[in-house]
Amino acid sequence: MAPQSNPAPGAKYRRALGMKVFMQMFIRWLAPSENMRLTIDSELPAGKSFRLFSAYIFCIFTLILMCLLFITEFILGRADLAFLPLAGLALGSILCSLYISYSGNATAPMLWLALYIFVICAYYLVTGNVDEYFLFYYFWVPPMLVFCLHARLGGLLSFVFMAMLTILFLPSVHALLPRRLDPEFRQRFIAAMLCVYSVATLAELVIARIMRSIYKLNTSLEQYSLTDPLTGLGNRRNCINQFQRLHAMQIRSGEPFCIIMIDMDHFKAINDNYGHMLGDEVLRFVAATLNQSLRQQDSLFRWGGEEFIMLLSGSGIEQAEVAAERLRRVIADSPFENEKLSLPLTASFGVYSVTTTQDMQEHLKNVDRLLYHAKASGRNRVASARLVTV
Repeated sequence: MAPQSNPAPGAKYRRALGMKVFMQMFIRWLAPSENMRLTIDSELPAGKSFRLFSAYIFCIFTLILMCLLFITEFILGRADLAFLPLAGLALGSILCSLYISYSGNATAPMLWLALYIFVICAYYLVTGNVDEYFLFYYFWVPPMLVFCLHARLGGLLSFVFMAMLTILFLPSVHALLPRRLDPEFRQRFIAAMLCVYSVATLAELVIARIMRSIYKLNTSLEQYSLTDPLTGLGNRRNCINQFQRLHAMQIRSGEPFCIIMIDMDHFKAINDNYGHMLGDEVLRFVAATLNQSLRQQDSLFRWGGEEFIMLLSGSGIEQAEVAAERLRRVIADSPFENEKLSLPLTASFGVYSVTTTQDMQEHLKNVDRLLYHAKASGRNRVASARLVTV
């Protein structure tokens, strides 16, 4: 008997696959991946920092409100075992706060607290363990949920919460509950909760829009503060930041890196003979030429005037010498040309291997001495710390 071939996927399989894809897209829409796992770091982006901050605020406010509620109920003489679930909520807020600090995951504990709050609200409505006045404590739930879980997920949970209240307040369902509320009170309570949810959602949308605008503006300002406006390369501040990052990595892992300082030869003559406008064009041309010859892991910065600095990550002194010599030849073989003239260009290079025993200022002084040695030796050459004593 011939073996039977597997049938093609049927409509049931396609529906299951489509539902799986839809659920994955829906989950990503509710809680973007960058918010599901947040690493607590001093350089955390503003959006994620705000996410963690709002999660902490939710936990702290939950704890404070629960404490105030216990104090109020104790003063009024109404505290009993019916408030034990609230004690669990207060404990849960503390545990969630600790979990956020430990893992950086803000979404999971917020969802847990939200679901726990829903369960408590349904518990008190169904069991009737509290009086009507207790429903006024429900009004703190909407703004905090929408604020901490944001408009999408907060709005969805708000809809679920309002649907739960509506079902429990239906006459046929409400008649089955141990404690019955006045019909007019139920209607006004639903209307008030809808107003609170609407205002909270609108406020969250406005806050989110303002935060996005501030984040974009801060990003633009930060990029502007770290970029040289003439060449488009990183400026001195950017170079210092990158140097400190590589130096810290070297201290931790021992990974070597080198610094190359580049100075254009006779650049003052270009400015004096052809003007500063042409000098600026030459600098842009040289920056583009050097930038095209870099490895992906290396960085080029304009240090000032006609000086450039390169940071070579993961390179020893011999590799840096080879790279500097290659760049020297590239500049020497690439004259600046426009419609009126052709200018031959050369540059001098100082190459220095960074060690963990000195700070940045010492390294810069050493590589500057090497650059001066290259210029004093005739220019258009490479001076290395391996071959020259500084």
